Amino acid sequence: MVSRAQIISLLSLALLAACEKPDSTPTTKATGPQPSEERAAPPAKKVKKPEGPKKPKRKTKKQLDAERKTFAAELKQLDTDIIGIEKLIKAAPDNRMNHERLAATHMQHARLTGSYDDYALAEASVATAFEHEPRTSALLLRAKLHYSLHRLPQARADFEAAKPTIRPTPDGVASREAFEANLAMQAGDSAKAEKHFDASLASKRTTSSLSSVAVYRWKTGDFEQAEALFREALKSYHGKPMEPRAWLHLNLGLLDLDRGRYDDALAHYREAETFMKGYWLIDEHIAEILTLQGKTEEAKTLYLDILERTQNPEFMDAMAGIAFEAGDSDEGKRWVEKAQERYEEQTAKYPEAAYGHALGHYLEFGDDPAFALELARKNYDLRPNLDASIMLAQAHLKAGDARAAEKALKNILKSKFKSAELFVTAAEVHHALRHSKKASTWLEKARAIDPTSKLESTQQAASDQNP
Repeated sequence: MVSRAQIISLLSLALLAACEKPDSTPTTKATGPQPSEERAAPPAKKVKKPEGPKKPKRKTKKQLDAERKTFAAELKQLDTDIIGIEKLIKAAPDNRMNHERLAATHMQHARLTGSYDDYALAEASVATAFEHEPRTSALLLRAKLHYSLHRLPQARADFEAAKPTIRPTPDGVASREAFEANLAMQAGDSAKAEKHFDASLASKRTTSSLSSVAVYRWKTGDFEQAEALFREALKSYHGKPMEPRAWLHLNLGLLDLDRGRYDDALAHYREAETFMKGYWLIDEHIAEILTLQGKTEEAKTLYLDILERTQNPEFMDAMAGIAFEAGDSDEGKRWVEKAQERYEEQTAKYPEAAYGHALGHYLEFGDDPAFALELARKNYDLRPNLDASIMLAQAHLKAGDARAAEKALKNILKSKFKSAELFVTAAEVHHALRHSKKASTWLEKARAIDPTSKLESTQQAASDQNP
């Protein structure tokens, strides 16, 4: 987890007052007879001592709390941690554990920034750790890195190598079972995933295991149980870093988003924001809700701010969508071109990690169905999970092959995985096959989850008939 950033106090300037010179003005003569007239000496005046440096005004607990609950503070602490570990490595370059610590911290940094450059630094540190008698911890670390970058076969290989030596403590078993379950979930195997998730919670209900099982319950359509588990995870977390709290509130919002409850989702995002102000991941979900609520000018302002911070092509796509919706095709095309350039760069560096993100772009804005289908197949071959299955079916539909789209959904529809998007895609497939009754059935299932669900194909047909 990310360490909390230390609060840096502002330094005040030292202001010294100049000493005053003695006054030379004469005083009144002494009364009474005097042997001679003498001028009385002026009384001594007090000289102000130079003032020392002014003490900075002490910040209130509320101010300090607000400062540490920011994305910048979390990132700053990670940067400080990295510098400290690098110093340790310089002093003892053969210490394997320090290389592992550095890799883990770079991974935390990458998770916050979303930067593939940070993942590259993590990879380099892991590689160095493996030069110094790698053990279970190094294998698990590399397995997690591969998992983050969607390299599921490599993640599985490292995990299998590490499994026999994982300590059978409650924490160790909970972590091992959760990782096994997550791998099964990515493979689209809901039965195996559920078995290992149950074993994870039976061993120990940690913040991590509770969160993992909550995501599984969400993806299998059990929103109430998912929400209960996310809330239990919030109560179980007592660490100083703010990211876990922000992430959990964000996911509570995503539960509502998937059910078309936009106001409730936004309320959760705002709550997440109180724990990590300035986090682009929270901001982009707020911008998404603003777009769905028709507040496009507010959404555009926020998306532009996020793009200055991240240059993430997904938000360029969001800007393109807003432009096209407003009838500004020239502006929309400019954003599409910018996004495509970035996706090409990312795919060249980390193809497995970029496939799914880039695929969304080509499905929505691409003019080459064959290329989109190629990406969808590559993505599905890596991890035939719920999302990959949906996008493969959508790619087949875009290529004009509804039968192949139906086949792409066959396994996932037999599993326990459920979502409104899955059912809408099934409805689209049967609409294309002219199975109107089946299309209606799947659409009703989608609306039972998200009442705002609708068929894009029928909307497009209506648009074509009423230009």
